[in-house]
Amino acid sequence: MTPQQITLLILSVLLAVFIVILIVVSVKLRKIKKREDAEYAEEVKIVDGVRYSKDGAVQENGEMNVSHLPVDFMLVRGEIYRAERDGRLLPGVYTVLSADGSRGTMNIRKAGYVRTFGHGDKIVIAEGDEICAVSGDVILR
Repeated sequence: MTPQQITLLILSVLLAVFIVILIVVSVKLRKIKKREDAEYAEEVKIVDGVRYSKDGAVQENGEMNVSHLPVDFMLVRGEIYRAERDGRLLPGVYTVLSADGSRGTMNIRKAGYVRTFGHGDKIVIAEGDEICAVSGDVILR
């Protein structure tokens, strides 16, 4: 084979590879465009049979975002929890999140007093404090 034929063969192989890469990229972009146009539920991951959100944002586009992460503590309405160092609920600072996307405020009884919290507000729970969700289920992050 002459050097011209070898060069032509190399160029045609490179062109074929470039066309394949172009097709793959266009298919991926089309999938991304379809995903943006359609409205899907948020992505979740499953750990030991429990669904968790991949996105931990408290708010998205100025609206309340309800998500559940492995580090979250769920306050069930009417159930009393005590903050203890080696207990299920640890003392510390938490972000209060509504477990119900339609409710922007929730009532929580802490140390005997009921207080209204908004989605995304902070709450400080001292060791020994008893806490109870009054108006509905609450997520502490």
